[in-house]
Amino acid sequence: MRRLVIAYCVAATSVLVACVDSTGPGLPAGAQRMDPPAIYAEWWRMTEACSARTGDFSDITWYVVPGAHSITSGDARQVQGIWIADNSIVIAGESVRSGPLVRHEMLHGIRKQGSHPRGDFVDRCGGIVACEAGCLHEEQAPEPDPTAMVVDPADMEIEASVWPASASASDPEGYLRLTITVRNPGSQSVIVRLPESGDAGPSASFSFEIEALGWLMDFDERAWAPEVTRFAAGQTRQHVFDFWTAGMVWQWPLAAGAYEFRGAYGERWASPASVTVTP
Repeated sequence: MRRLVIAYCVAATSVLVACVDSTGPGLPAGAQRMDPPAIYAEWWRMTEACSARTGDFSDITWYVVPGAHSITSGDARQVQGIWIADNSIVIAGESVRSGPLVRHEMLHGIRKQGSHPRGDFVDRCGGIVACEAGCLHEEQAPEPDPTAMVVDPADMEIEASVWPASASASDPEGYLRLTITVRNPGSQSVIVRLPESGDAGPSASFSFEIEALGWLMDFDERAWAPEVTRFAAGQTRQHVFDFWTAGMVWQWPLAAGAYEFRGAYGERWASPASVTVTP
């Protein structure tokens, strides 16, 4: 079996993924108006749900810089997404289908603010929206609950699901979403002790494997934020991985066939979900 380790989405390419939130006038060079892809309405709903806030999707004016890997922000940084205070969002062309990046900008659009409070971007919407580099370090992580028990991933409830159940390989908008859900079943707050990473980086938190047609594609998200290991009594955390059947610069295409999608937290795997990619 061939094993493919992919540079999945924004999580694995942190040099250029940090968004910036511009309050100055004007648009980046080359920006063009775009109609948002149909999936953006679903991504907006997801962002509203995780943040427990509401906003009007139709208020956003969308722009793209076609073919761009990055765009230049108002402070001359190279980034992949910009929210502008008039409620415009500009996305680099290569990241138009990057769910975490786009949802990050959506969260700014819903909040109508350019700051990155950890409560929204890390605690409530971590795993749904991207938050790395400057976003992650804009505020200091809160102190852990001193009464929390230290537990292992085996003590948590872990589930994985895929939506929708099928997609078409020939559809340029063919989309699949793997959602990994972790719940603390106990009546006391906990800190999950994740397995050691085996390298200089943090431990793996959420992971996926996709198996089909004689190959295995996998990826480990790292526990960059301590909040990913902290759960109040009964609390649930989720992590979403987005896939396109046509593939992207960070993801192999998904040819027609039967697939098994698996999700894990702390190297503890949930039951697999069967997915069909039609021709």
